[in-house]
Amino acid sequence: MSLSSPVDVKPLALGELVDRAASFWRVHARRLFQVFLISGLVQYALLKAVIASAPILSRPSIGRAPPDFGELIPAVVGMFGIFIVSAWISWCVLSSVAPYCWGQLTGAPVTLGAALRAAVARLGRVTLAYVLSLFQLFVALLLLPLVGVGIGILGARLEGAGGIVLALFGVLLATLGALAALLWYVLRFMVMPQVLALEPGGLRDALKRSNALVSGRIGPGLLGLVKLRATIVMTAVFAIWTTASVLTSLPALIVQTVYGHIFDPAHADPSAIPQLLLIPAELVSQAAQSFLSPLYLAFTTLFYLDMRVRREGLDLALRLQRASCSLLSSRWRSRPALLSRATRRRSKRSPRNPSRTR
Repeated sequence: MSLSSPVDVKPLALGELVDRAASFWRVHARRLFQVFLISGLVQYALLKAVIASAPILSRPSIGRAPPDFGELIPAVVGMFGIFIVSAWISWCVLSSVAPYCWGQLTGAPVTLGAALRAAVARLGRVTLAYVLSLFQLFVALLLLPLVGVGIGILGARLEGAGGIVLALFGVLLATLGALAALLWYVLRFMVMPQVLALEPGGLRDALKRSNALVSGRIGPGLLGLVKLRATIVMTAVFAIWTTASVLTSLPALIVQTVYGHIFDPAHADPSAIPQLLLIPAELVSQAAQSFLSPLYLAFTTLFYLDMRVRREGLDLALRLQRASCSLLSSRWRSRPALLSRATRRRSKRSPRNPSRTR
């Protein structure tokens, strides 16, 4: 693969990483928007299908009896399934587009179509890695809140104000443990799509590699801790994405509030919301989220690139590769001149009249 124009690949400070991610998003957002929009529309269609198949989610609150357990199970299972499938689609999309993003950042561009075609062969590998990541998340969600759950149960068995305080403290501790498990999962598999798409090796090697890239430290001080740097990067991404999502969700929220009274539990009626107004408003929000989604890809790919530069000297390897490519191209350009000179020398040495030599 030939290298294009020189790209300034070097260790990046956090501010430079944010700036480069924003610059990459501004240049390539329109091209990547189509891929993320298709995946977003698929997730939106699945969500609408679950809501339509679970009547409890659209039943009015006026005169409604307490929900039956048999009706509650399909709704809970459906929403949980939407979460699992949506996360899997996100993994597939990120691992599919990662080679395009990597090529643009390193000066070895790959077309988006070629990246998507190559992703089909990795679909099974990505799916298996996603299933294993869910298993690790499940274990973390069981272990980290365990102490808080135990304290909460102990406080519930005690009588008086002390038992109430202890139970509340246990609930708080269990909630913090669950949040810590989710944060660990996000950081642990932050660069997993890039590793699956850009590096050879088996699935076990990919799991170890993604963990190694977001572990340890790369310098002195707190900012030298890789997990702290990754946490800052992810916080910036989610702050931007959440702010934009809230703003773009306002039209749908207004429609639901005016017609469905969703903030009034006594009079809430989701079935009264006109779908002719709600669906276009939700599609606008989905399109805006799809337009911002490449920003997350840019952040994580740049973080992956920065870790490889700092720990493996990838910038030096790219410079050597670029120098060798330029040397070969210069020799190839000078080859016709050398051939013409050799031809002229042979013509001078050869006799003009072959009959005289005989």
